[in-house]
Amino acid sequence: MNNHAKRLVDLINELNLNTRSFAITCGFSQPTTIYSVIKNNSKLTKNTIDKICNRFPQVNKDWLLTGLGTMFNKTNATSDDLTVTAKQVIDNIESQIQEITNKIKTQTEESLNTIVVPKMLRHDLVTKADGLLSELGDFLNEFVIIKNELLAMKDDLNKIHGKITNIAFIETVKAIEEQTKKENGGIDMN
Repeated sequence: MNNHAKRLVDLINELNLNTRSFAITCGFSQPTTIYSVIKNNSKLTKNTIDKICNRFPQVNKDWLLTGLGTMFNKTNATSDDLTVTAKQVIDNIESQIQEITNKIKTQTEESLNTIVVPKMLRHDLVTKADGLLSELGDFLNEFVIIKNELLAMKDDLNKIHGKITNIAFIETVKAIEEQTKKENGGIDMN
């Protein structure tokens, strides 16, 4: 592994990131640039180094480029000197806390509304609705019974139609035989 690729891997590890999250944090839309440097032992381009150092200002640009000096710039950091990444993490956490708080508040209000509404219903309306549902259930049961009876009648009608068709066919054959017999002078040709 060339020095550029090794230093890049060391930096990613030191920042406690994986290659993908490091690349995206640096502003690359895809991590392929960073993967390519590591996998192919490529040199870092000026553009890539600039993106890394802009995103992580504490990284020593000379060290990243040449290996000289320390990985991080020596500064007397105070709580006001948080990195952009740390500020983003704090902002993100505060945003998530606010979002969760809002969801809990909304769900609590919805739960209270659900609990309060049944207490406000009039008993006579509930009884009437229950009676209507019962009648509707009875009507549905009767409908199913009538439907089954109609299906049975349909089957019977189909059977009767088949028998009538057979009888009509037999009668037609007899009539043709009679007609043929008459046409042949009363002699049965069968």
